[in-house]
Amino acid sequence: MTTTTNYGLKKPSYTDPADIDDLNDNADSIDTALHDLDTNKEAVSNKSQDIDTDAASTDKYPSTKAVADYVAAQIGDAIGGSY
Repeated sequence: MTTTTNYGLKKPSYTDPADIDDLNDNADSIDTALHDLDTNKEAVSNKSQDIDTDAASTDKYPSTKAVADYVAAQIGDAIGGSY
């Protein structure tokens, strides 16, 4: 029996007998990986709305609008006006 590269899921060959335990082990591994994706995603409470205000933060991540506003302000400053 071989296993998958990333998650080690069991891959029986065509000559191996069907084993419910192998199927259940695979399902449990997939369930755990999906659960980890849900619980470990970035928390919305850590989303920055202002890049300048949160510039020193190592926990916050910028929203798309915060990035767009920051870039527009930088371009406006560079060309001497508002963008």
